[in-house]
Amino acid sequence: ISNKAIFFHTPKTGGSWIREAINQAKIPHAEVMFPLYDSHEGSMKIQYNDIAHLPPRLLEEEIRKDYFTFAFIRHPVDWLKSIFKHSKRHGWGSSPVKAETFNEFAQAYVTNFPKLVSRSMELYTHGCQFIGRQENLVEDLLEALDKAGIEYERKEITSLDKVNASPTTQTVYMSKETRRIIEDSE
Repeated sequence: ISNKAIFFHTPKTGGSWIREAINQAKIPHAEVMFPLYDSHEGSMKIQYNDIAHLPPRLLEEEIRKDYFTFAFIRHPVDWLKSIFKHSKRHGWGSSPVKAETFNEFAQAYVTNFPKLVSRSMELYTHGCQFIGRQENLVEDLLEALDKAGIEYERKEITSLDKVNASPTTQTVYMSKETRRIIEDSE
């Protein structure tokens, strides 16, 4: 692959939009598939022209040293809101944190999985040369591509609308106490 960059897709941080932006800009890129859960197929092979989830630690150092690596993170409160909305829309499965309200969900999440959001973000960003923020998605992707030395049409990326976003009608109420609990945990 000519551009020598790998994007490590941290779940729920704008990776679907990044994938679409990179495809729209016709940027060749690498994919590393990793089985996130039992029914998710994956492999440890780098493939052409797609992206998927893989923590950098699981990709051999020998491969990583030849690539510019980048990933994105998201504020823990917003990340948990996204997980909650996704689960409400698509089902909870066997999740031990199933809840009707975000406040119940968040409190159960930080009780059952303390610091898990931060640990997950670290897992996907460890050793990356650039870490962007979902809250600054477009500008940080452009910066990552520039740092990687990748040629692209800026307009192809900046003109792309949201991808895979929760419906705007799906609002989440959060108490100040819940915000404090999440921020204290993370």
